[in-house]
Amino acid sequence: MTRKKINMLGIAEVAGAGVFKSGDHTMVYSGGKEHERGVGMLSDAEHSKSLQGYWSVHERILVVKLSGKPFGINIIQIYAPISEHCDDEFENSTKN
Repeated sequence: MTRKKINMLGIAEVAGAGVFKSGDHTMVYSGGKEHERGVGMLSDAEHSKSLQGYWSVHERILVVKLSGKPFGINIIQIYAPISEHCDDEFENSTKN
């Protein structure tokens, strides 16, 4: 992330839920027990300081709230399988 100058990175297909810090980076994630369908948001040091909260709406949907001026921002990370996936998985994801 540092080399490519990426401040925030949305990630799909993660397992577990919670917050993980490594150095100056923070990973907020929401997922099930397996490494599929979960989502996460990885942020650099500057944006990690702005993190006000997060909500795991569903294992496929994560909302991250950042403070800012003149107003805060909510970032929504969603995992939605493409139609090439198994028909049942695609249909179930569009119903939830």
